[in-house]
Amino acid sequence: MRTLRLCIEAVGRFVFPDECPACRAPLQAATFCDACAAALVRAPLSAAPPLLNTVRAAFVYDGPLRSAVVRLKYAPDPYPARALGTLLAQAFPDQASIAWCDTLVPMPLSWRRQRERGFNQAALLARPLQQQLGLQWAPHLLRRRHRPAQAGLTAAERHKNVADSFRARPCHGAAVLLLDDVVTTGSTLHAATNALLSAGARRVLPLTLALALEPAR
Repeated sequence: MRTLRLCIEAVGRFVFPDECPACRAPLQAATFCDACAAALVRAPLSAAPPLLNTVRAAFVYDGPLRSAVVRLKYAPDPYPARALGTLLAQAFPDQASIAWCDTLVPMPLSWRRQRERGFNQAALLARPLQQQLGLQWAPHLLRRRHRPAQAGLTAAERHKNVADSFRARPCHGAAVLLLDDVVTTGSTLHAATNALLSAGARRVLPLTLALALEPAR
């Protein structure tokens, strides 16, 4: 009951935002308060985890952004999703680097994780970008088996933990934009990308809100 009550309260705040998702200061803008917005750091274009040749990330997973993502995923509280999703959509105003994509797939949760959390944070983050780009919305194209959480695992443990954990429906010729919240070692995105390519996707571009420059603690 406590989880249900928190989710109901958070949905109300999601629809009627009134506080910064990071520091909870009164909010007048669409994303973060001025102080937290000024502390956001754009991710370097050349930084990519070793398992992925190509991944686009909008921001560095640190400071106010990290606080908001932690609140979103581990409270769990869907309130920050609106600001974070808007921020992600604003990070790609020219759209040139992702214009070839025609289908948006948010990283799925396992059924157990979805039930525990009550929502899929990647799907909430993806919606503003999907609407901005006019991409086909395909949240059920990719399925995920339940595995232990990745947080706290080494790079090798993360890779082993998600190996063979994804299955994709046939998607012959699709150019997929695969969206997740945070990329650390790239193990999860790598496994999901392989599943989509094996199912017939023509190309897959992993895109994340944030890049963890060091393994998340």
